[in-house]
Amino acid sequence: TVKRVSNFKAEATNSNIESVGDNKIGTIKVQNNTRDGFNVTIASEKGGILYSSVNDDGETDIEYSIRLDKVSGVGVGGNIVEKKTFLSNELEPNTPLNILKISTATDGKVNSITDVNYDLVIEIAGSDEGQMAMAGSYSDTITLVYTDM
Repeated sequence: TVKRVSNFKAEATNSNIESVGDNKIGTIKVQNNTRDGFNVTIASEKGGILYSSVNDDGETDIEYSIRLDKVSGVGVGGNIVEKKTFLSNELEPNTPLNILKISTATDGKVNSITDVNYDLVIEIAGSDEGQMAMAGSYSDTITLVYTDM
């Protein structure tokens, strides 16, 4: 007998993005051993943009990309498709994109366990360095959803 494992944990570790380049904002842990699999999606409320709700001082929105860096674990199960990079132009407002999903090219069954930990990284282009020093307050909300099938 093998007990069912279906665990997902997302933890914010930093909510302030203060520089260009890589900014780790959280961690994600996924464990699953079910044959019918699971999905993990990510969505950006503002579509990959750090958005300023005011324009008091000429604020301009700042684009970003999202990257997941595997830091530990056995890995992703067989027949699970993994996408770890999402560019700003791929992130439509409030539109979930798959991080992990069952492959449509298979029989729809997973054939090995998933046990993986990622760092969630926001990347600001180096060309935005000057803007990062300018006055303003910017925000976006990133939503992660785990669905066990």
